[in-house]
Amino acid sequence: MARSDSARGKAFELWTAKLFGGRRRGNTGVGGCDVIHTSLAIECKAPAQLMIRTDWYEQAVRQGKQEGKPWVLAIRPKGWSNPVGIVDLKWLAELVPISEDDMV
Repeated sequence: MARSDSARGKAFELWTAKLFGGRRRGNTGVGGCDVIHTSLAIECKAPAQLMIRTDWYEQAVRQGKQEGKPWVLAIRPKGWSNPVGIVDLKWLAELVPISEDDMV
């Protein structure tokens, strides 16, 4: 990984930590997700182009299980101002209340 790629990744981890009120883990050698948060296990990726790699997904799920928290895979491709998040869809559905207006 080039130095600029590494710096972009670190900056995204810090940005994400601030967004969620958490703290960037940094390279502690301990392992675990990129953002220390009380309720979520957040793994961050900042690739040059939008992509979703299987190993990133597996890492996020594994770290969520290890920490006993819902996992989030946060991705911000180079040049994107609005990152995206990937989560377990069933977990997300539990967060959204269903009203009678939503029923078809």
